[in-house]
This record gives sequence, structure tokens and C-alpha cells, in this order.
Amino acid sequence: MNDMLPEGWEVDTLINLSINGINNGVFNDPKKVGKGYKLINVIEMYKRFGIDINTLKLLDIDKKEFNKNKVEYGDVFFTRSSLKLEGIAYCNINLSHNNDITYDGHLMRIRPDKKRIYPKYIAYYCLSDFARVCFMAHAKHSTMTTIGQADIAPLKVIFPPLPEQKKIASILSSIDEVIEKTTAQVAKLKDLKTSLMQALLTKGIGHSEFKDSPVGRIPVEWEVVELDNLGSFKNGLNKSKEDFGFGTKFINISDAYPSTLDTLNLSRVHVNEKEIKQYKLEYGDIIFVRSSVKPSGVGYPTLFIKDKEPVVYSGFMIRFRTQSTSIDAKFLLFSFRGELFRNELLKVSTISANTNINQVELGKLKTVIPPLKEQKEIAKILTSLDQKITTTNQKLSALTHTKKALMQDLLTGKKRVTV
Repeated sequence: MNDMLPEGWEVDTLINLSINGINNGVFNDPKKVGKGYKLINVIEMYKRFGIDINTLKLLDIDKKEFNKNKVEYGDVFFTRSSLKLEGIAYCNINLSHNNDITYDGHLMRIRPDKKRIYPKYIAYYCLSDFARVCFMAHAKHSTMTTIGQADIAPLKVIFPPLPEQKKIASILSSIDEVIEKTTAQVAKLKDLKTSLMQALLTKGIGHSEFKDSPVGRIPVEWEVVELDNLGSFKNGLNKSKEDFGFGTKFINISDAYPSTLDTLNLSRVHVNEKEIKQYKLEYGDIIFVRSSVKPSGVGYPTLFIKDKEPVVYSGFMIRFRTQSTSIDAKFLLFSFRGELFRNELLKVSTISANTNINQVELGKLKTVIPPLKEQKEIAKILTSLDQKITTTNQKLSALTHTKKALMQDLLTGKKRVTV
């Protein structure tokens, strides 16, 4: 491996680059939570790079135990167990100088030898793909995925001189800052959409007079209509595994949850002409998820606009079609995604192994119908906000990809930085 090292770089194990070895944290007694010292817990590990001490809970432990497990600036932590393999030995770092922090027993800690290794550099290194693959390969599987001190200790770390380590960490930290700000923008836009939907779907635009209705106070010009009086329902097409892989585009449950239906990347299924005629989607059709493992997923609607080819839909979905010229399909979609409608839908869903909804119960549900012009205005506002969310998410995805590529190049010496 030394022959492959960039000039001036070294290689050593994780354990040799730490002071005082690898240690587990304190017992998190639920009876002692609420006062005492700040506690770094497993849940904090998966958030942003650099543990947010402002969100830490408190744990009451004695002074002797605290001193033994006191956290210092630059300490690096790893998760010891996870429900998913991807979460095992996940790494994060303490970048706070606070002197009142300890850490949970479900975590392992190393204290980097700062004479040889820069703490941020080794934390980024342990988050790289090559380190993650090594950790996951040493994980043990039972009810949960677990890993121990002896499993992470031999990880080989390659590293340049300290000034170059600091420069690499600075570059990656700069990207992390932009990622964090962009993530906050997405959250802010989603919150705005939620509040705006609530206002527009109950109060409309510019109304001063309201009336009582079966769904609450609404503008006097609005109507309340049962879905059975607005259109018709039809369950989708059931197909066996052998039918998939070629043929006609097919919408499955997993295709329903993005805000906008992507018909370019649908799976395909073999169907005959009769099935195409029965189950082919038309412009403005809304498809509801009929069955979901999670209650939040049942009855979730998506809108079909158009495609150059015929598109059919799964038997785990229900198609709603209206022929009314006084209905805007995009408005109807937002109405069906609104909090008021979703709450009523969940009340009539049934729970067994999955949460389910059927045509009969859907047909009894009521929705508000403003005048067509106002429907279009509301849909336009909410569609514009959806587009902003999509654009910001795309930016976030691009930043994450850029960071991953840079980590691959900088942490291996493929690209050198100027100090």
C-alpha cells in the first residue's frame, strides 16, 4: 500500500492515530434524564457534520463517571448498533469547546492524536465510502447490526501532512455549510407550503364572507361535494412478476409519492389491448394509493398529466376520474393532499397488516370546490412553490454529489491541495 501513497503521505491504523484507545460511553439511565451534563446520543450522529450541542438532552451522572467520559473538542464518535447496516459505525465529531458534555454507551469514542492527525480530517475520512465499506464488512448481524471497538480499530487511514489535512477539511467544511443552508431552505419552503395550503384550501383568495359547511368555515361562493358526485373510481391492474420487464408503462405505489409523477422512468408490464383500454390513464386522472405499510402513505394521490405512450396503473391503486369542465385537476390534487382531506381519509381507512382505503369510502369523502377561476389561481400559486422546492432539492442533490466526489479525490490524494 505504501507504494501507492501520494508523495509525503503516511498510512496508519485508526487505533494508532488515537490517544487512550477506543472507549464506550456512559449508561443512559432514563430515570436520570432531564438534568446534569449534556449527553451526545445516537440520534445526534446522523444529523449535520459536527454534533449540534444545542439539541442535546441532559443526563445526571456523578462527577467521577463524568470525568472518565468527558468529551473534548475534536473527539470523534461512532455508533455501535443500528437497525440498518448503513447506520453502523456512523461517524461524527464534537466541534464544541464546552466542558460539560459526555456521551452515550451506545457510542464509541476516539480522541485523535493532534500531533499527527487533524480531528476534522479523520472524521471526514471515516465517513468516506472506503471507510464505510470497511466498517460494514466487519459488522455483526442479529436482531440489530452491531460493531465493536476491535472491529473499527484496524481501519487503515492514509493522510498527508497536517497543513494539507487542515486544508482538505476546510474545503469539505465549506461544502457542508452550503449543504446545511440549502437543507434549511428546503425545510422552510415545505413549511411555507403547508401553511399556505391550509390557508388557500379553507379561506381562498380575497374572500370576506364565509359560511358553515360539513368541512368547516369556507367562502360563501364555494361548494362542498362528495367525490361520488364529482367523478368515478376504478381499481388498478393486478399482474404477476413474470409480466414485468417489457411492454406498457406501469405506475406502481413507489411512483406515487414524489410531488410530481415521473413517467420517464416507470417500470413496464405486458398487457393486452383489452387491459390497455380498461386501465389506460387520461389527462387529469388522479391515482390514490390503496394500501400502505404506513398510515401516512395510504390514500396519497398523484396526478397523471400526459405521456407519449399508454400508461396503466397498479392494482394497489385507485383511479379517480372526473369529466366535469368546472374542475381543475391540479387544484383537485392539492385539495386531496391538504390536511383537511387527509384527516378525513385516515378516519375511514382500515388497518390490518397494512393501512387500506377502498372506493366506497373514498366516494363518501367530501371536498371543497371554489369557482374554476379561483381553482386555477390557487393551483398556480402552489405549483410555483412546488417548483421552487424541486429546484432547491436538485441543488441539494448536486451539492451532495459534489461533496462525495471531492471526498473520494481529496482523501486519497488523487487531487492535491495547495497549502
